Amino acid sequence: MLASIPHNLVWSESTGPWKVLHTCKDCQTEQLAKYMRLVVTLMGRAPRDPLVGEERPSRLFFKLQSSEGVDVLSLAFPEVPWMFLFREPVEVMMSRMGAQRIGMEGTHDDVAQKLQQMAGKQAQQVRGGGSPPQAEMRNAKTLAGFCQKAITAAHEHPGKGMMVEYTYLPSVMWEEVLPKHFGVKIGLTERAALLKASEHYSKAAENSKTAFSDDKEAKHQAASPAVKAASDKILMPLYQQLQAMQMWLPEEQRQTVQS
Repeated sequence: MLASIPHNLVWSESTGPWKVLHTCKDCQTEQLAKYMRLVVTLMGRAPRDPLVGEERPSRLFFKLQSSEGVDVLSLAFPEVPWMFLFREPVEVMMSRMGAQRIGMEGTHDDVAQKLQQMAGKQAQQVRGGGSPPQAEMRNAKTLAGFCQKAITAAHEHPGKGMMVEYTYLPSVMWEEVLPKHFGVKIGLTERAALLKASEHYSKAAENSKTAFSDDKEAKHQAASPAVKAASDKILMPLYQQLQAMQMWLPEEQRQTVQS
């Protein structure tokens, strides 16, 4: 979506930052931040902007696989704002377990059937109120770690992190995120480009015409009791905390954690 605006250079889930985090297992955060600055600087040296000819891009964006390295990035670039996109626990658990890779085409019933088939292969059913199976708990704990990383970084760097729930896409991008958080001027032309880009499924193959469709209902229908139990037990408290941290929302709209 961001790549649809001239002067933006966008790296989406690229391997550069990921390799910085995973190549040097014994490196301290300060050393990783040094390497991260080097890699990001090199990746930002685009020869030209593909949307405006020879002029080089003036803005650099990274869409990362997760918030795993947000502490390193915040140390490497303390003045750079960032956004953490989060989603309802069951939905993101289904994505984590591979549901988004089967192709979200067809009716809701078609999609739900495909998802249920996948869930049946990957998850055991919880019976008798027992604990969620190991695979579901492991995935939930991994996702919880990502959420906690973002929450901690936002507290340590006030004003730099912006929490945004998935349901506010795409309009939040041109109404709040870009103009108010990233300082990008959004006119009618930019808004139209963002809206057009949002109509296509972002994880489809390059140049694919696959249209975006909301998969919320399908994921909830396909989620096994094990997925739902792990989501409620591990992720729901963090999800509620993230909702309450959406400071860009009017106070009366902001959801707060219920004690």
